[in-house]
Amino acid sequence: MTDVSPRASSFRMMRSPEQLTREYRERMYSPLCGLIVAIGYSAHSRKGPRVSVAGGELTGVHVLQNQPAPRTGSYHIGGSGIVPFEPTIKTFGESAERYAGSISALDPGLEQRFASHNEMEAAGCDVISASKLVLIDENTVRSASDPFKPFDANAPITWIEAENIGSGSARKWIPAQQFLVGYPVRIHDGEPWLEAAVSTGTAVHTDYPRATLAALYELIQIDSAMGHWYGSQPSMRIEFDERTTRLQRLLARHMPEGGYLAEFHLLPNADLPGFTIACLLHEPQGRIPVVSVGLGADSRLESAMYKAWLEAVGVRSLAEWSLVNTYLEEGELQHDTGAMLDLDSNVVYAAQAEGASAVRNRFANAERVLGADLPPDSVLDVASEVRRVVRTFRATNKELFIRSLSTPDVAAFGFRAIRVWSPDTLSLCLPSAPPQRHPRFGDYGGFTELAPHPYP
Repeated sequence: MTDVSPRASSFRMMRSPEQLTREYRERMYSPLCGLIVAIGYSAHSRKGPRVSVAGGELTGVHVLQNQPAPRTGSYHIGGSGIVPFEPTIKTFGESAERYAGSISALDPGLEQRFASHNEMEAAGCDVISASKLVLIDENTVRSASDPFKPFDANAPITWIEAENIGSGSARKWIPAQQFLVGYPVRIHDGEPWLEAAVSTGTAVHTDYPRATLAALYELIQIDSAMGHWYGSQPSMRIEFDERTTRLQRLLARHMPEGGYLAEFHLLPNADLPGFTIACLLHEPQGRIPVVSVGLGADSRLESAMYKAWLEAVGVRSLAEWSLVNTYLEEGELQHDTGAMLDLDSNVVYAAQAEGASAVRNRFANAERVLGADLPPDSVLDVASEVRRVVRTFRATNKELFIRSLSTPDVAAFGFRAIRVWSPDTLSLCLPSAPPQRHPRFGDYGGFTELAPHPYP
């Protein structure tokens, strides 16, 4: 996921957002040799949200990784917006993010060590605690298709060193497979797979502090969402009031009467700052997609709600596209909720009646609150907000690892790519393979839910 703010950079560079979008298109897009090789737009239905949605296909990084070609749309590159340039420039930014994340493991300057946790400790390496790698165990309820294995301190895996800006030592060795999205799992024969790395926690921007802040809030956003979905604590349904008047006016213009209904929920984080919002888009007649869920996080309530709404609209388009492709490929729309090991099948499931019912049930016991009753917005500038978030990680004794993933070609476009990861927060998991033994669930009332989450 990406936070690209053309408005912020256009003032600094004395160029309009439209000019920047044209420049990125000229430099990044080409069906033959572009960083992004295809881009398309979704048309909304007569009663659908009046929002532009774009999607893109990444260049063939799988060739560099010696991996088979992925399915069309596998990288989930896209963007939504209410002005013409917005979805396009977000798609370009997100393609840069996916590219940087996907080839980061191939950096020849990246030192990697293949050893067991016990061997790393014996060699005097400062490695993260073994207790933070116990995500499942032999007693965990898992399907036969679940590819993940319990952590074994004697089993060798690949380690990389990263800067720790949270609590503890300044640098530590961490599992490559959990930090690097582009790490080809099982590159070493017999290496156990502990958890899938995802792009959440990676962001690009033309400005380093903004990229860092976006990455940090993605980390917090997913921790809140996974903690809510698989934990036992309820959400808080936000009722509109004077604090959300700008969003109300926007929805009145872009949500046709009699069409989809938007419902906003605060997903309280156990101890990290900001607002994480889930927006549920309901189809009032029960037509597919029945429900689509988007997430947004920010230090300001209304901004987080706006981001969640835009993502929900994008997820709705993803659900429509995936439904058609699933039916064309398989001829039916049946789902095994114990074997959803990608981030598409769960979206398709939530878009249908059975999955939509599970989503609505999970959000049904929400406490209703007014926007004015929630904590105040942050008034800090970007750099100060980054420092505030990092201080909170330290104050709550959480490790927080960071690396720049800016490749020379990504940097040539003017982007900075930042990756953050914490073993002490919950990452976006494959829907049918949650890390049930993760200690963080204890901060959300314990792990209680096995139904697959609806987030892409």
